[in-house]
Amino acid sequence: PHWIASIFLAFLSVVGELLNINESWLRYRGFSSDLNSASLNGVYMISSGAQNSPFGGSGKCLVFGNDSGDVAQLALSWDTKSIYIRGKNDVEWKKITI
Repeated sequence: PHWIASIFLAFLSVVGELLNINESWLRYRGFSSDLNSASLNGVYMISSGAQNSPFGGSGKCLVFGNDSGDVAQLALSWDTKSIYIRGKNDVEWKKITI
């Protein structure tokens, strides 16, 4: 029944708060079509054509951030094997040379 699902979800919410499970955990966030909107801690997939990406191909973006706008992003390209970083969502990407 529907009420059992509601009770279970409420239980999970309380347990999550007790364990301090919130948006501060680094977790998989799925595909991002615009890296300027990727601002919560996590790993975002980048596909070809994603807006505000430092490269045109696919890869991943590691984001360290919060709801207050404090964000750092590290983008890894599968196609060119390049690494890029930026400190805010609206600033220019810098290529890291190894």
